[in-house]
Amino acid sequence: MEHFIRLIRAISLLVIVTQLITGCSPIKTEVPVTPESNGYLGVITAPAPVSGAGSEKAVVRVVAILPGSVAESAGLQPGDLITELDGVSLKAPAKETTRLFTDKIKALKAGTRLILTVRRPSVNVETYLDSQSTGQQRKYSLTELQKVPDWKQTLLKSPEQQLHFNVHTFGEVYKTEVVLTSKPGSYLKPLPDNSTLNPELSEEPFSAAGALLSRAISLAESEGLGLQKRYSELLNRYEKDEGIEDPFRLNTVRYLHREPLKLSNATRNLGGALRAIDSARYKAPDLHDLIAVARQNMDQPEFSAEFQTLIPEMPEKGASIEEHGRYLSAIIAQSEAMVGKALSSLNAAEREHLIAFLPGMAEEFAVNFYLFTDLDQERWAAHAKAIQILPKVDRSAFLAAIEVLCYAVRPDYLAQLESDLKFAEQQLESTQKIEGVRGSVLWYSDKGIVIGGSADNVYVADFPVVIDLGGNDLYRNAAGSGMPGQHSGLLIDLAGDDRYQSNAIVSQGSGFMGVGLLFDKEGNDRYTGNKSFVQGSALLGAGLLVDLQGDDVYRGKRYTQGSALGQSFAALLDWHGDDRFSAGSMAQGFAGPGSFAGLISQGGDDEYAALGLDNSSYSSVGIYKALSQGTSVGFRYLASGGIAVLFDEGGSDLYEGGNFSQGGGYYFGWGMLIDLGESSDRYEGSRYAQGFSAHSALGSFWDEGGDDHYQSSMGAANGAAWDLSVAAFTDDAGDDSYLPKGGFSTGASAHNGFSVFLDKQGSDLYRTGPGQAGPNDYHGGLSLSFFIDSGGEEDTYLTTEMNDNMGKITGATGVLLDLPTPVNAVDDGALKAMLFPDQSDLTEDR
Repeated sequence: MEHFIRLIRAISLLVIVTQLITGCSPIKTEVPVTPESNGYLGVITAPAPVSGAGSEKAVVRVVAILPGSVAESAGLQPGDLITELDGVSLKAPAKETTRLFTDKIKALKAGTRLILTVRRPSVNVETYLDSQSTGQQRKYSLTELQKVPDWKQTLLKSPEQQLHFNVHTFGEVYKTEVVLTSKPGSYLKPLPDNSTLNPELSEEPFSAAGALLSRAISLAESEGLGLQKRYSELLNRYEKDEGIEDPFRLNTVRYLHREPLKLSNATRNLGGALRAIDSARYKAPDLHDLIAVARQNMDQPEFSAEFQTLIPEMPEKGASIEEHGRYLSAIIAQSEAMVGKALSSLNAAEREHLIAFLPGMAEEFAVNFYLFTDLDQERWAAHAKAIQILPKVDRSAFLAAIEVLCYAVRPDYLAQLESDLKFAEQQLESTQKIEGVRGSVLWYSDKGIVIGGSADNVYVADFPVVIDLGGNDLYRNAAGSGMPGQHSGLLIDLAGDDRYQSNAIVSQGSGFMGVGLLFDKEGNDRYTGNKSFVQGSALLGAGLLVDLQGDDVYRGKRYTQGSALGQSFAALLDWHGDDRFSAGSMAQGFAGPGSFAGLISQGGDDEYAALGLDNSSYSSVGIYKALSQGTSVGFRYLASGGIAVLFDEGGSDLYEGGNFSQGGGYYFGWGMLIDLGESSDRYEGSRYAQGFSAHSALGSFWDEGGDDHYQSSMGAANGAAWDLSVAAFTDDAGDDSYLPKGGFSTGASAHNGFSVFLDKQGSDLYRTGPGQAGPNDYHGGLSLSFFIDSGGEEDTYLTTEMNDNMGKITGATGVLLDLPTPVNAVDDGALKAMLFPDQSDLTEDR
């Protein structure tokens, strides 16, 4: 029996190990060969130690196959070992194996024929009952191990018998010919001129920091360091990186990737635009201005002029309940018409496919991150097809659909609505009773318009429109959300301490293939959602949650509190009050491919916590990936990320985030955290925090004032750019403390990264040496890091690498400046004296 148990454990362990390295991508597409482009095979690899060589030598193990690639067409499988290219051994030091392999492939041109020698680990399994073979004998590759006979079922069919597996592992060696292609999405023509992607930003002069750095680069060039040449080389790498197109790439992201010194400009511009949506007259956000901001960042033009003529005419003052009901019914009908326009390019089969598979794709992405490594080949095929369908959707029409709903919550209409409903309630002799509502209903129409009274109501059923006059209400329904079957949803609660509770996906002002708006005018409210896409979130649609007053509590799990995935717009806006936001992951301003999302808070001492749900790939005990608080992420190798922001103005705030949180981007996404006001804030991150970027992305962070505290438990914080990415961190004023527990922080870059750190004023404390640049072994070349502390106040460095009123250029290359003056008051003479105090020590390699 013990032998049997050991065999079962061995097979289980083998299956688990295989699951860690298995992937699949069954969709095949024709990939053009771009003249003179680098070769592309389409595999993700890892080193595989060579037997008998210890850990010193390794060959290439295929970890995953990318969709539409020549590797897929050639029949390569995850787990395969590639040992030779055209008969030449790939055996190399383990730390260099994958890079050398990638370099060999890239050194060849698209169209090149190659012979791969492949060793495929396989398992032969034979089943025995009471030492007699059952005749079940089969060979399995590593990708097929989940098909090994189910021992539980066999035992159930044959009780009291001993089950025995004979497992034999071996490796088959074969050769296969492949023809390298161009990388999918490779441009067949030059990229558009950068100035055409964002003309307004292109015409702006650099910010004070950008202008100073531009001068420093030129000055270092004139002094023989060749920094301008190195910067140009880095920009050229970004240009090539942008030479891969996908339909989700946003113009501003592409512009800033090619002009990294403008990232701080763009961050301030977006912060200014979000600050401006606050209406001083109504003490409320102007939602139409917010949607205009979203349109601009999602590359969507203003809707046609006839859009305004489609908005129904608002009832006159003193209108009856019925007249308001007809107006709201017309609003919903027009919004649904716009949703129909958004989806009009999809046929029935495509719509059904998105309904069936988009929610599951979102969950798989949240847990496993890399969709193409899904073990379930049929599921991955369905998800890949959904990604291919998404670009057919008209995002502009979704924005129009949510904007139509915003006309129902304009301050002038809300004031009239509340007045008219209060008058009507006083005139009613009795209220209605309808199914799905417990409490008083002033009016109900067969089109699903419910107008509740000022008593404490409980709403259980889903209605297209719910208007509630007051009371401490409980909402256990979709609460102003749109989804298949009811594409537009609207909820307006005019008063009371309300509770919103949901255990279903898409609720509380959210949209899935539809649009939803939840508007709560006042009260200390509590929002709880235990499933995805709640509290102002969207999956292929648009969602808005607006809460105007009160000390509110928001609790969510995943894809919540201003989260958008798949061609969507989503935002949570909270005005006034000390609020608490807690979530697991993909929350508090998260944007996926083709999306714009934000959590926007005005006033109050707020607390934000998004500490993660799923284990990170770094194996850090007790630390999880969160991807929250102003973070945008793309589907790596498949679809570019969007634009995400967490914006807070006013109050002393606390931010706690798991891995990848607090203003950052991943795979052609741009995420940012912006905190405006003079109060002191506290930022606690994990790994990758407070202005970070990784894998061709953008991350920015801007704090306007206060004595702020920054810390991270694993580093990569305060402006850290990794792998062809750009990061910008700015703190305008205050005596700040920078205490990351990791060296790659405070203006750091690696693998062709570009980072800028700027603290403009105050007596600051720095734990780690700033301005680290490198290593660069992913691609060769160099990285550039810029660290600037200005203002002239006395700063403290807990490292020997930097001192107060000091400047230097490190060999890697980092430009470090602790300025005795404001950043915009440094002339070239002073800059030269700081960077080059001893001309005799200058060398080309310094």
